[in-house]
Amino acid sequence: MSVLDKIAYLQGRKDEAPNQELAKELIENNDVAGIREIAENMFNSDKNIQSDCIKVLYEAGNIKPDMIAEYVGDFIKLLRSRNNRLVWGAMLALSKIATITADEIYKNLEIVVRVMQEGSVIAVDKTPLRF
Repeated sequence: MSVLDKIAYLQGRKDEAPNQELAKELIENNDVAGIREIAENMFNSDKNIQSDCIKVLYEAGNIKPDMIAEYVGDFIKLLRSRNNRLVWGAMLALSKIATITADEIYKNLEIVVRVMQEGSVIAVDKTPLRF
């Protein structure tokens, strides 16, 4: 069974519990391959899968930020998305890994600041920057 099969959408669920449980399971098992599979599917063609995957990753980052830190570039790429759920999810993920990936975030400060200035209230609230 693929870890992707455990996300809420693919279980026919509308709540977030399966995504939170999956994040916890991936961290507890130090499942690097599972995290990678979830990260790759942030760019899935199905928006529901994308949304669940970003949720799993920022929940995992809540528990153990270094497990998602290598995906900093992907999170920054998502800041350009037209899907607001992905934008604020990426901002939240970045906020979880900011101390680990500060140099990479700084290199992309222009896009982070643009999202802070033009993004939704939720995206701004989740920013890794504090002034």
